[in-house]
Amino acid sequence: MVFGIIAAAFLVSFIVYYLQTYTGLQEDVQRGKILNNFEMICEDVYLTGNPVDFNQFSEIKFNLNFDVSEPPGIVSSMGKTPLKVMVLFSPGKRVFIDDGSLDMKWFKFRYVIAMPRSRVIFVPMKNTELVWSLIENITEHMPDSTGFKNRITFGFCSGNVLKENFCGEDGKDLCDKKEFLEKIKEKNAPGFFDCKKTVSNVNGEYRFIKISTSCTSPSRGLCVTLPDSNGIGRIYINGSKNYLIYKDALDIVSAIVGYDYKTIYGIAGENLYIYKNREFSKKISIAAEMMSNRAILIASEIENALRNGELDSDSMDAQCLPLFHRFAMLMNQIKSIISDKDYYTSLGTTITLKTKLDEIENLHSKMVISGCDYEI
Repeated sequence: MVFGIIAAAFLVSFIVYYLQTYTGLQEDVQRGKILNNFEMICEDVYLTGNPVDFNQFSEIKFNLNFDVSEPPGIVSSMGKTPLKVMVLFSPGKRVFIDDGSLDMKWFKFRYVIAMPRSRVIFVPMKNTELVWSLIENITEHMPDSTGFKNRITFGFCSGNVLKENFCGEDGKDLCDKKEFLEKIKEKNAPGFFDCKKTVSNVNGEYRFIKISTSCTSPSRGLCVTLPDSNGIGRIYINGSKNYLIYKDALDIVSAIVGYDYKTIYGIAGENLYIYKNREFSKKISIAAEMMSNRAILIASEIENALRNGELDSDSMDAQCLPLFHRFAMLMNQIKSIISDKDYYTSLGTTITLKTKLDEIENLHSKMVISGCDYEI
């Protein structure tokens, strides 16, 4: 009798354990499929430019983090899922996926953003052209959720006034990217003071971005300084002891997408900023190598034609020769600057890189206008 009871208890325990293990395995299989689907959809958005609402993370419990170490990817109970394209990812049960590009005229650095329902609230501390220009530049590189359910909307805050519902036909709807860019032209913020408004942020929707001439570590969200004469500024994130150096709008956007959320790998905004700059380094290094070789090849063809008397020295092609030489030299300088994988942590190096990138963009524009080259 006693043996029978013990045997029965053991059998029940075994069955419960088996069912739990089996259920856990089945859930992991489902998680794996969802992560693979997410990766494929991000690649599709990157290739086609067609945005998507992705809701599959809501189908099962996930604990997702983003790891910037090589290979960068999403970490879950299934391990790491590396990403083949650059995805600025903020976890959520439902995320909106959109593509974008950082256009430097001679090269487009393309990326994907995947983030949950978000309310991006700008806090301008001054009413100047530079402030509005920076807000516009940041917004242009954010996702456009117009017509989708997982919305990324924009607004303003000053003091205790939170201004979000001022778009749509009746002027009472939230503002998606497209409409907000139009509203920016009106320069109609509710004021130019620090935001004191207390909001319920249980779902993590609100992302406060202060725009100021000077910043310290904010009590929530981000504080972004205005760019200096070199086009360089700083990003301060709540909870971080360090500031980040920005040279383009995507540096700021990467910090906004990650925001001040704490993860097992640190502050998400810092991590996505690092990820963006490392991927930027990889892509621009390849692009610079290709464009340098191309410029050298074209210059060589022009020189051979001049040498063989096939081209007049006052022809348009001959006038293009020094421009291609200069272009190739600048490309090689870019490769040298970003050979240090942590280039973005040095203010001096970042200024040098930004100066060279601006010079290349201006030179390439001159080459296009002169008929020496075409716009990418």
